[in-house]
Amino acid sequence: MNALRLAALLVLIAGAARADAPEPVDHFRRYIGSAYHTAVLKGLVASQERSLAPACKNPVLKARLGQWPLRPVAFSADSAHPTAGVWQERLRVDRCGRLVLHNYLFEARPGLPPSALPLAPGRSQADARLQRDLMPALATAAAKNRPPCDDVRVTDTLLDAVSVPPEGDAAGRLLRGAWRESWSLDRCGAPLTLTVDFTADGSGRIAFDIR
Repeated sequence: MNALRLAALLVLIAGAARADAPEPVDHFRRYIGSAYHTAVLKGLVASQERSLAPACKNPVLKARLGQWPLRPVAFSADSAHPTAGVWQERLRVDRCGRLVLHNYLFEARPGLPPSALPLAPGRSQADARLQRDLMPALATAAAKNRPPCDDVRVTDTLLDAVSVPPEGDAAGRLLRGAWRESWSLDRCGAPLTLTVDFTADGSGRIAFDIR
């Protein structure tokens, strides 16, 4: 985890550790290391790669790079799955000889397996909500002076630079910080890379500018 993500989530992760330590943390580690969860991850990788790179028929999950609790993960005595909590996982995937990063957001559901939301691949620091807000603006920017297209996919993201060191509050909101990313898109089969500048506005919201 780089400095930007660490600063943005430090308080939340520390709170999760305090709330669940020590046994629930061990339970969480056993759960994410289980054969069941590993099979879930492999299924998610296969599904996302069919969308991102259909020419590669046999993508391989090579490594699990980290798991970051965003809300404390809890278990009940009679449940095989977490009953509360949210966490993110980053994976390294071999796409037929090219190494790529996958990111997933998991949310516990009482009585059910966790839901899983694929996030933008790569090293973007934008969280799920910010990515949701960004995608329509990306599609609009990608359409400028180009033929119509209703199939725009994010294929990779890079963290290019951090210009303002991040600072967060006790609730985990990012109050200060500015950074630049490159977002690679597939637009109806045509590759395109856009530059996105992110800036925390001091109130917990993050503005972005696309070029």
